[in-house]
Amino acid sequence: MRNVILNAPVESGQFMSLKDCGETSFTSGAMGRGAAAGNTNGRIIAPFSGRVLTVFRNAMEIVSNDGIKLFIQVGDSSFY
Repeated sequence: MRNVILNAPVESGQFMSLKDCGETSFTSGAMGRGAAAGNTNGRIIAPFSGRVLTVFRNAMEIVSNDGIKLFIQVGDSSFY
């Protein structure tokens, strides 16, 4: 497994472990490794250059130019 550094998908807010985000599918690890971010200004920013693979009602899957896939879900609470 390689280490990857991503730009922050939120401009302001607090990052936390997925186990503390309150969404069962993420706290259980079913969606893979990652982090949660509380967003204070309501904007989500692409963490890398790439393309959108799939758009869901409140989420999207994107892939970087290097082939890294990332799933971003906008939650019902203040955490993303």
